[in-house]
Amino acid sequence: MSIARRSTPPDLPALRQCVPVPPRTIRPSPGILTVVAHPLSSHTTVITALGDVDMSSAPLLRGLLHDHTRDLGPDLVADLTGVDFLGVAGLAVLATARDEAGRAEVGFRVVATSRAVFMPLKISGLLAVLDVHPDLSRALSLL
Repeated sequence: MSIARRSTPPDLPALRQCVPVPPRTIRPSPGILTVVAHPLSSHTTVITALGDVDMSSAPLLRGLLHDHTRDLGPDLVADLTGVDFLGVAGLAVLATARDEAGRAEVGFRVVATSRAVFMPLKISGLLAVLDVHPDLSRALSLL
C-alpha cells in the first residue's frame, strides 16, 4: 500500500505577482446593474440599463444620466427594457433625471415594457409625469 503525498501549495504572494489584476471599474454593485451610453447622433443619446436598479446600484444609473444631461442637448432616452427590478432609488433617479433634463431644455424619454418597471412607475405616479414608451423605436421617433 502506497500513500500519495500532496504537493505543497504554491507560494501565494509570488503567484499574485505573476497574475495581472484588471483595473477596477467604478461600479457600486458589480453584477447587479450594467449601464451603457449609446450616442446615436449629436442630438440623441440612449442610456441602456440591464439588471436591478436598487439603492446600491442606482448611483451608477444616476451618474450616467447626469453626465449626459447638457444644456440644449443631446436628448436622452433611458432604455429600461432590460431592467429586472426597479426600486424606490431607481424611481428617484428617473424623477431627478426628468427634472435635470427640463432645466437643461432637453428631451427625456423612458422605454419600459416589463411589469418589473412599469408597475413601480404606475404605483409611484411617475407614469403620469414621465414620457414613457413601449419600445425604443417609438421613443426615438418622437425626439
